[in-house]
Amino acid sequence: MLKNIPTANDIRYHLNKINNFEELEAQINQALKSRIPLGLKKGCLKIAIDLNLICYYGKPTPSELPYIPEFDVNKKSKST
Repeated sequence: MLKNIPTANDIRYHLNKINNFEELEAQINQALKSRIPLGLKKGCLKIAIDLNLICYYGKPTPSELPYIPEFDVNKKSKST
């Protein structure tokens, strides 16, 4: 169990105090842009993502089922 974390009600309370989400979003975006390394600011970059889905072993609950891809264990790849 995690300790010293805000509850959902704590988060809602603080979110309700925000009057202007557009201004907050602009401030957050500006803060993020100011932290971009110089090498990334020079132009477009080619990137690749290697996604590995881990097979789920066990019997999922009905609420977990929509989030677990079906795999063919023999092929180690997603069934179609």
